[in-house]
Amino acid sequence: MAYVVLARRWRPQTFEEVVGQSHVTKTLQNAIRQQRIAHAYLFAGPRGVGKTTVARILAKALNCDSGPTPVPCGTCVSCKEVTQGISMDVQEIDGASHTSVDNVRDIREGLRYKPSRGRFRVYIIDEVHMLSTQAFNALLKTLEEPPAHVVFMFATTEVHKIPATILSRCQRFDFRRIPILEMVDHLKRICTAEGIEAEDEVLKTVAREAQGSLRDAQSLLDQLVAYGGGIIDQAALGEVLGVLDRQWLYRTSEALIRKDPGECLQVVEELFHLGHSLQHFYYELVEHVRNLLVARVTPGVSGILPLADHEVARLKEQASKLSAEDLHAWFEILAEAEEEIRRSAFPRYLLEMLLVRMATLEHMADIEELLNGLAQLRAGLQERGAPVPVAHKAQEPAEVGGAALPERVRGEINRESWASFLEHVRSQRPALASVVEQGLFMGCSEADSVRLAFPSRFHVETVSQGEQARALEAFCREFFGRKVRVIGVLDGQPQCRENHARQQRMAELEARAHPLVQKAVEVLGARVVEVRQATVPEEPK
Repeated sequence: MAYVVLARRWRPQTFEEVVGQSHVTKTLQNAIRQQRIAHAYLFAGPRGVGKTTVARILAKALNCDSGPTPVPCGTCVSCKEVTQGISMDVQEIDGASHTSVDNVRDIREGLRYKPSRGRFRVYIIDEVHMLSTQAFNALLKTLEEPPAHVVFMFATTEVHKIPATILSRCQRFDFRRIPILEMVDHLKRICTAEGIEAEDEVLKTVAREAQGSLRDAQSLLDQLVAYGGGIIDQAALGEVLGVLDRQWLYRTSEALIRKDPGECLQVVEELFHLGHSLQHFYYELVEHVRNLLVARVTPGVSGILPLADHEVARLKEQASKLSAEDLHAWFEILAEAEEEIRRSAFPRYLLEMLLVRMATLEHMADIEELLNGLAQLRAGLQERGAPVPVAHKAQEPAEVGGAALPERVRGEINRESWASFLEHVRSQRPALASVVEQGLFMGCSEADSVRLAFPSRFHVETVSQGEQARALEAFCREFFGRKVRVIGVLDGQPQCRENHARQQRMAELEARAHPLVQKAVEVLGARVVEVRQATVPEEPK
């Protein structure tokens, strides 16, 4: 007798044997019990998750000698014929090879005949999305009002390709990818029954490689058994499936944590000479970084990471040395290179550059820890009576007049009075003042027009148009007691550039010397890498 592969030998024959689709099987069983049998069903989902299998079981349940029953006996003539695929009342049609209108017409012709043995004529059309538009149109009327003895069952992996007119005439069931832990349990049962020796870690790796498809997992298991002769170990995984030992991943992440690009290059070198697929290693590394992030941000990860306890502990140990921001940065670097890695003729060099880039990134402080540290710092300064910087709430220009202001300056507008004006604006709207003070005061005309020379077009546009310009005009009216027009000009003269550079250096020195910044550096063990000038967003109108 010819060998029957595991995927066929272990195909479920009852609803209870179906793995990972209880939301579908329970609904169908209840519908049979309540005699609420629809005339058309649509089973949608990824490959290898049980769509066609459930359709066959439903066909057996409808035509079983003791049915319709939610538990087909499997021993009557009707059940045996459906199981063997020889039933005259259950026709399985491949949608990929029956796409024309003529094929649908043949189906319509057969609808007139009563079942030869059972209660229903069942048409199972696999990959139904492959039917042509004309074939779907020919099926519409029949699908909406078929004879009472006919039931259609459609299976598809690409439900988005099926016309809405067909979908609306079917009861739709969405099949899910099989959870890894459920898949591992099923593989264990197969191994026990077949006399196969396999470690749990090996079966978990097989389940991960199957990506939710139980049929793929069974096929991989079959391949491993053929290689190992009933004994499956990690070596067989590497030889047959090209699956890497996960120690390579931990070695890589440890090198990244230590900021050791040399070790990262050594890992790629060894993998290359051992003949491993570097594209496969890249995809494994993406998943490994994701697992590190999950371990970093989630207290209990047993349900999210289907890994052994010792491996979860190792993930947590490595993740504790990193911030969530570090891992986000790693993941973004890897994700951005996916298409290049997939298409490149030189994946080794791309992978090396990615790892070097990741290994030379500056560690970033965790945002939550930083905020907690700043909150503790603020509390400590308040206890000692030290001044604590407070962010001023931006006010509308109309509200500024209600604040306690210094005496109005109604005289000449010169460098001294303009400097006082900037101090006033800074006390009310620091962001706006930080832009205006970048301008070199060039004088004021008799028409009360203040000219400011700026080193960039951004500054000119800020004081000349938009909401920020209107706010600046209102501050001028408030402070000087009359309407003052601010004119920004783009000036690349050395004097303006020197003034701008000097102001930038002073602002940077002030920022670095600020007590709050100094204490943050001390508390968090950080250092100031860069001081940036804040940009002023356009305020909502």
